[in-house]
Amino acid sequence: MKISEFLKARRQELRISQADLAMRLTLRGLGTTKASVGHWETERNNPPIEDPAFRVALASSLEVDVNEMMVALGFVITDSDRSNEARRAADIIDRLPSDARSLALDYLTMLENRFVKTN
Repeated sequence: MKISEFLKARRQELRISQADLAMRLTLRGLGTTKASVGHWETERNNPPIEDPAFRVALASSLEVDVNEMMVALGFVITDSDRSNEARRAADIIDRLPSDARSLALDYLTMLENRFVKTN
């Protein structure tokens, strides 16, 4: 799927405007305008998807998992792209029952909110 199609479709699913998405990205430290989002959706310009910080901010702004987003966009995600700690966390989560997976992700999100600066 093209990134332009993905952005527009996901934004519409969330019922947010281009300005809303720009604001969400700005709040995550990426100064973005409504015009930029519009240009990405019309393919006038390409978003900086190669930038890991942008990918994380975009996925968060669109309320999707960054790896799922990248796979939907046609990128191949390999474990070699992840740290040993990330692979270990993923392995642990994969072995948990589904209700415990959600709890583990909630804990990781709390840690992320505490230690990862978003601006």
